[in-house]
Amino acid sequence: MQGRQRQWVALLWTLQLLITAYYSALPAARLGVMPGSDKLWHLSGYLILALPIPLFWTGWRKVCVAGILLALYGVGLEFVQRYVPGRGFELADMLANSTGVLCGIVLATRLRGPLLAFRWSPAANPENSR
Repeated sequence: MQGRQRQWVALLWTLQLLITAYYSALPAARLGVMPGSDKLWHLSGYLILALPIPLFWTGWRKVCVAGILLALYGVGLEFVQRYVPGRGFELADMLANSTGVLCGIVLATRLRGPLLAFRWSPAANPENSR
């Protein structure tokens, strides 16, 4: 990933982390009811958060450390929820978050080559040059 792309991805990733923290700290009454499984929301949210990790860092050691730190971020937010009205501290949420991190890293590692090889060019697609 090149410098400018890396900066944009880093900015968007930081915004995702902040939005995750914000919604994790919202009282249940303000959050509303989410359709579907709560654990599926946790898993998919942290899967999305983990996708940029293999794009930023190469080498399994760095990727694993970043993944562990992201999982610990989810654990920390779960502890915060103990003190938020209407929210709860659940080990199952921590497991769903960590599973999402693992799935996101595995998925992004598999897609890393094609994603980094992709270069969008208006000249390559005549439809976009109009």
